[in-house]
Amino acid sequence: MRNWIGNDSSARNHHGVVPLSESPLRIRLSWKRGPNDPTRLVGEFDLDLRALLSDGYVREERGTPGSIRLRFYHGMDGMIYVQTNAKGPALWIGKVL
Repeated sequence: MRNWIGNDSSARNHHGVVPLSESPLRIRLSWKRGPNDPTRLVGEFDLDLRALLSDGYVREERGTPGSIRLRFYHGMDGMIYVQTNAKGPALWIGKVL
């Protein structure tokens, strides 16, 4: 299982490169407001990377064949989304409490 922690100080997003061969990807996602704030669990997820790619929520990573860039974004509404960028489709997966 991967353990990712995002924080609002990094443009309200957290992202990384993940091989498609790891699908389904089990990930534990937590979030915090800033580097010195407490971490809050968003959830644990089994992500179908190929389906996310097919539906446009992630993109292929340039220069790294067989990999995608997985990005989580903390919206101003408190929700966490999987989204390639601000213009792409957004998949709601959780909320920061």
